[in-house]
Amino acid sequence: MTSFAIVDGRKLRRKVRAIVTDEAGSYLLVRPHGYDPDCWTLPGGGVEAGETAAQAVSRELQEELGLPAKLADRAKSLGLRSEFCYSPEYKAKRALDHDGQLAELFHCQLPFATSIHRQAAEIEAIGWFSREEAIAAFKVPAQRELFELCLDGLADKGVKRSAA
Repeated sequence: MTSFAIVDGRKLRRKVRAIVTDEAGSYLLVRPHGYDPDCWTLPGGGVEAGETAAQAVSRELQEELGLPAKLADRAKSLGLRSEFCYSPEYKAKRALDHDGQLAELFHCQLPFATSIHRQAAEIEAIGWFSREEAIAAFKVPAQRELFELCLDGLADKGVKRSAA
């Protein structure tokens, strides 16, 4: 069962997203089924009822990327949240019972040679990107801005960023 939060009178679906990096500072992005071929996003998904955001991001990294729990559990909150509200037309078209999404952002650094196994049912492709390539891979401006905000948060925490 999905978890929701009430924010300013709006019902938002709780989500998690993870910036996944390797030791060289490359970024792992996913392309779910139904996305345009040149459009990528961060791995993640919904928070289930009774689950913390940290538990949800670990579960999603295990499901979507096939990471073992000991690696998925490395994900640490960036202390950033993203709120997104649907237009009334989109909400009606999809017959949604909620007004948008509230995502908590995490970072998970993987060691070199970590084996990734995409969840074929949901994820069409995965790829490693440099910082600039990753920024360009976000075709939705709000997603790109959020990613750049996360990069700033990582820099503030002393996490290595790949060169442009």
